[in-house]
Amino acid sequence: MNWCPEHTQLARRTDWNALPIQRRALVRLGLAGSLLLAGAAGIVAAVRPGAAYAHDALAEILGITVLGEGAVAVRPDAATLRLGVEANAPSPAGALTQAQQGAERVLQRLRNAGVAESDVQTGGLNVFPIQMEGMGRGPAPSGPGAPPAPATVYRGSVSITVRVRDASRAGQLLDVAIQAGATSVSELTFGAANTAALRREALAVAIRDARPKAEAAAAAAGLTLGGVRSVVEQPYGGPRLGGAGGMGGGAAEGIAPGQLEVATQAQVTYDVVRPSAGASAGAGQLAPTVGTASVPLEPVGRAAVSGTVTARGTEQGTTLVLIANGLEPGVTYRAQLQVRGAASFGTLGELVADTQGRAQLTATEARVSASGAPTPLDYVALVDGEHVISVVLPGTGVVAEAVVPRA
Repeated sequence: MNWCPEHTQLARRTDWNALPIQRRALVRLGLAGSLLLAGAAGIVAAVRPGAAYAHDALAEILGITVLGEGAVAVRPDAATLRLGVEANAPSPAGALTQAQQGAERVLQRLRNAGVAESDVQTGGLNVFPIQMEGMGRGPAPSGPGAPPAPATVYRGSVSITVRVRDASRAGQLLDVAIQAGATSVSELTFGAANTAALRREALAVAIRDARPKAEAAAAAAGLTLGGVRSVVEQPYGGPRLGGAGGMGGGAAEGIAPGQLEVATQAQVTYDVVRPSAGASAGAGQLAPTVGTASVPLEPVGRAAVSGTVTARGTEQGTTLVLIANGLEPGVTYRAQLQVRGAASFGTLGELVADTQGRAQLTATEARVSASGAPTPLDYVALVDGEHVISVVLPGTGVVAEAVVPRA
């Protein structure tokens, strides 16, 4: 089913048993949505409904495939010359010998001009009869008083291919060849010495070009774009040239190398996730990745509290570990989670300081209120850069806090 133009297509994969373990992890994570902890002004999106985590509400693993295009333009640094040497003689052997001798003169002049032996090649040896007079006029007249039949001679030809490693010398070497006896120029083309490197650069451009197309398709389809699943290069044609030399005459003037363009295409497939039909309507869009985020616990006011807060998202769920130092020994503190600036919060649990003023809390859920049911944490929402984990001393207030950064 097509979601947008430019060869964009949506591929669906729903076979749970066929999914690799990494994909199953994405499915499990994608089941959980955000939950409103309290009121419109106190939204805490870092927890999710436990019911939505059940196996009967599997999210669908989707893929968006787009075609990116990339091209790299450079000035040619190499060229190829294809020349010909022709000679006429009364016999086939004489014609071919004279053509070969003429080709050798051209080759010697090119060698003297600095062309390496490995950069020249002869080929296309030919010899054929021609009529010097009356060509194309039908059979020659016969009988008394008729003019003599036109003489038949033979033409020998040799082709020469020259690889020019410095494109700026193409015109000069063309002049050398013609002055040495080359009778025809069949081709002058420009190219690059290392087209493989240019093609790799063009491929990188094509892959970058694919991302905005996939993002537009995902947004239009109500999906969340993830990482790259696969890349398939689709090269089309060879290097395109913006200029070529003149094909005749003995002067180097009028030869313009122009630009060389190497182009390719990349078919890129991205992972995407969207909520399953069983997920709550308020869940919002789901990110397809999990990971680990760790930040320091900073003191608030005159408190001397320090420590760390680490959030880990795995296939099994989300775990938040809070380690605090500098607490009052034997005192019970409360850890809470809230959106930055919001009045409402969720309780993560209690921190009981030991005799050294240290405490650790491991939480996998948050409780909206004393009477509310605990709700599993959601790593994807937790690391949105807005959630604050606070250590609270009852009767005093917040003594330390940490803002979980974006993953």
